[in-house]
Amino acid sequence: MDPTLVERGDGLVTVTFNRPEKKNALNGANWADLDRILAEVARNPADRALLLTGAGGNFCTGAELGGAGGEGPANGSGSGAQAAEIGFVNAVVPAAGLDAAVREIAGTIAAGPPVALSMTKRALAAAGTSSLAQALEVEALAQTVNVHTRDMREAFTAYAERRPPVFEGR
Repeated sequence: MDPTLVERGDGLVTVTFNRPEKKNALNGANWADLDRILAEVARNPADRALLLTGAGGNFCTGAELGGAGGEGPANGSGSGAQAAEIGFVNAVVPAAGLDAAVREIAGTIAAGPPVALSMTKRALAAAGTSSLAQALEVEALAQTVNVHTRDMREAFTAYAERRPPVFEGR
Protein backbone atom coordinates (compact mmCIF):
# COMPACT_ATOMS: atom_id res chain seq x y z
CA MET A 1 0.00 0.00 0.00
CA ASP A 2 1.43 3.37 -1.06
CA PRO A 3 1.78 5.75 1.92
CA THR A 4 0.96 8.75 -0.28
CA LEU A 5 -1.47 8.82 -3.21
CA VAL A 6 -1.53 11.51 -5.91
CA GLU A 7 -4.33 12.32 -8.36
CA ARG A 8 -4.27 15.07 -10.97
CA GLY A 9 -7.17 16.53 -12.92
CA ASP A 10 -8.44 19.91 -14.11
CA GLY A 11 -5.50 21.75 -12.54
CA LEU A 12 -6.12 20.20 -9.12
CA VAL A 13 -3.49 17.97 -7.50
CA THR A 14 -4.96 15.85 -4.69
CA VAL A 15 -2.45 14.33 -2.27
CA THR A 16 -3.90 11.70 0.07
CA PHE A 17 -1.92 10.56 3.09
CA ASN A 18 -2.71 6.85 3.02
CA ARG A 19 -1.93 5.45 6.45
CA PRO A 20 -5.39 5.25 8.01
CA GLU A 21 -4.29 2.63 10.55
CA LYS A 22 -1.96 5.31 11.99
CA LYS A 23 -4.47 8.15 11.53
CA ASN A 24 -2.24 9.26 8.65
CA ALA A 25 0.68 10.23 10.89
CA LEU A 26 3.46 11.23 8.51
CA ASN A 27 6.49 8.96 8.36
CA GLY A 28 9.72 9.35 6.41
CA ALA A 29 8.17 8.05 3.18
CA ASN A 30 5.31 10.56 3.42
CA TRP A 31 7.71 13.46 4.01
CA ALA A 32 9.87 12.40 1.04
CA ASP A 33 6.77 12.01 -1.16
CA LEU A 34 5.45 15.40 -0.09
CA ASP A 35 8.80 17.07 -0.80
CA ARG A 36 8.86 15.51 -4.29
CA ILE A 37 5.23 16.38 -5.02
CA LEU A 38 5.61 20.01 -3.91
CA ALA A 39 8.66 20.35 -6.18
CA GLU A 40 6.66 18.87 -9.10
CA VAL A 41 3.74 21.22 -8.49
CA ALA A 42 6.07 24.22 -8.33
CA ARG A 43 7.50 23.31 -11.75
CA ASN A 44 4.30 22.25 -13.52
CA PRO A 45 2.12 25.14 -14.74
CA ALA A 46 -0.78 22.72 -15.29
CA ASP A 47 -0.89 22.11 -11.51
CA ARG A 48 -2.90 25.10 -10.27
CA ALA A 49 -4.13 24.04 -6.83
CA LEU A 50 -3.04 21.51 -4.24
CA LEU A 51 -5.41 19.64 -1.92
CA LEU A 52 -4.01 17.69 1.02
CA THR A 53 -6.30 15.05 2.49
CA GLY A 54 -6.15 11.84 4.49
CA ALA A 55 -7.55 8.36 4.00
CA GLY A 56 -9.95 6.66 6.37
CA GLY A 57 -11.76 9.68 7.73
CA ASN A 58 -8.74 11.40 9.28
CA PHE A 59 -6.63 14.15 7.76
CA CYS A 60 -3.32 13.77 9.58
CA THR A 61 -2.31 13.57 13.21
CA GLY A 62 1.10 15.10 12.46
CA ALA A 63 4.52 13.50 12.42
CA GLU A 64 4.84 9.89 13.47
CA LEU A 65 6.69 9.97 16.76
CA GLY A 66 7.06 6.25 17.30
CA GLY A 67 6.81 5.47 21.02
CA ALA A 68 6.96 9.10 22.15
CA GLY A 69 3.89 10.78 23.56
CA GLY A 70 0.29 9.66 23.68
CA GLU A 71 -2.13 8.95 20.89
CA GLY A 72 -5.22 10.87 19.81
CA PRO A 73 -6.04 14.29 18.44
CA ALA A 74 -5.49 17.47 20.39
CA ASN A 75 -8.67 18.52 22.11
CA GLY A 76 -9.41 22.17 21.37
CA SER A 77 -12.19 24.30 22.69
CA GLY A 78 -14.86 26.31 20.94
CA SER A 79 -17.17 25.48 18.09
CA GLY A 80 -17.02 25.70 14.33
CA ALA A 81 -19.63 28.46 14.43
CA GLN A 82 -17.43 30.50 16.78
CA ALA A 83 -14.43 29.95 14.52
CA ALA A 84 -16.41 31.23 11.51
CA GLU A 85 -17.77 34.17 13.50
CA ILE A 86 -14.28 35.45 14.30
CA GLY A 87 -12.97 34.76 10.79
CA PHE A 88 -10.72 31.86 11.72
CA VAL A 89 -12.38 29.63 9.09
CA ASN A 90 -14.18 30.45 5.84
CA ALA A 91 -17.12 28.13 6.35
CA VAL A 92 -18.53 25.45 8.60
CA VAL A 93 -20.05 22.44 6.84
CA PRO A 94 -21.43 19.13 8.09
CA ALA A 95 -18.89 16.30 8.07
CA ALA A 96 -20.86 14.51 5.35
CA GLY A 97 -20.46 17.51 3.02
CA LEU A 98 -16.84 18.34 3.80
CA ASP A 99 -15.20 16.59 0.84
CA ALA A 100 -17.60 18.20 -1.66
CA ALA A 101 -17.13 21.65 -0.10
CA VAL A 102 -13.33 21.34 -0.14
CA ARG A 103 -13.28 20.13 -3.75
CA GLU A 104 -15.54 23.00 -4.80
CA ILE A 105 -13.20 25.58 -3.25
CA ALA A 106 -10.10 23.85 -4.66
CA GLY A 107 -11.73 23.70 -8.12
CA THR A 108 -12.48 27.42 -7.96
CA ILE A 109 -8.84 28.15 -7.11
CA ALA A 110 -7.58 25.79 -9.84
CA ALA A 111 -9.75 27.54 -12.42
CA GLY A 112 -8.45 30.98 -11.41
CA PRO A 113 -5.87 33.12 -13.20
CA PRO A 114 -2.50 31.44 -12.52
CA VAL A 115 -0.31 34.54 -12.86
CA ALA A 116 -2.44 36.59 -10.49
CA LEU A 117 -2.75 33.73 -7.99
CA SER A 118 1.00 33.10 -8.09
CA MET A 119 1.81 36.74 -7.45
CA THR A 120 -0.74 36.89 -4.64
CA LYS A 121 0.77 33.82 -2.96
CA ARG A 122 4.26 35.33 -3.18
CA ALA A 123 3.06 38.63 -1.74
CA LEU A 124 1.35 36.85 1.15
CA ALA A 125 4.41 34.72 1.83
CA ALA A 126 6.60 37.83 2.04
CA ALA A 127 4.11 39.94 4.00
CA GLY A 128 5.30 38.80 7.41
CA THR A 129 8.83 40.05 6.82
CA SER A 130 8.08 43.11 4.66
CA SER A 131 7.61 46.72 5.60
CA LEU A 132 4.44 48.47 4.48
CA ALA A 133 6.43 50.26 1.75
CA GLN A 134 7.82 46.94 0.47
CA ALA A 135 4.38 45.31 0.53
CA LEU A 136 2.88 48.21 -1.43
CA GLU A 137 5.69 47.99 -3.97
CA VAL A 138 5.07 44.25 -4.44
CA GLU A 139 1.33 44.95 -4.87
CA ALA A 140 2.00 47.71 -7.42
CA LEU A 141 4.26 45.38 -9.39
CA ALA A 142 1.63 42.63 -9.32
CA GLN A 143 -1.05 45.01 -10.57
CA THR A 144 1.21 46.26 -13.36
CA VAL A 145 2.04 42.74 -14.50
CA ASN A 146 -1.50 41.39 -14.22
CA VAL A 147 -3.21 44.22 -16.08
CA HIS A 148 -1.16 43.29 -19.17
CA THR A 149 -1.88 39.54 -19.19
CA ARG A 150 -4.09 37.67 -21.63
CA ASP A 151 -5.91 36.35 -18.59
CA MET A 152 -7.02 39.89 -17.70
CA ARG A 153 -8.42 40.37 -21.21
CA GLU A 154 -10.10 36.97 -20.93
CA ALA A 155 -11.71 37.98 -17.63
CA PHE A 156 -13.25 41.11 -19.18
CA THR A 157 -14.31 39.26 -22.34
CA ALA A 158 -15.91 36.43 -20.36
CA TYR A 159 -17.74 38.95 -18.17
CA ALA A 160 -19.08 40.81 -21.22
CA GLU A 161 -20.13 37.52 -22.84
CA ARG A 162 -21.67 36.27 -19.57
CA ARG A 163 -19.63 33.06 -19.50
CA PRO A 164 -17.04 31.58 -17.15
CA PRO A 165 -13.47 32.66 -17.98
CA VAL A 166 -10.90 30.16 -19.18
CA PHE A 167 -7.50 31.24 -17.87
CA GLU A 168 -4.25 30.11 -19.48
CA GLY A 169 -1.63 31.72 -17.29
CA ARG A 170 -0.44 34.16 -19.94
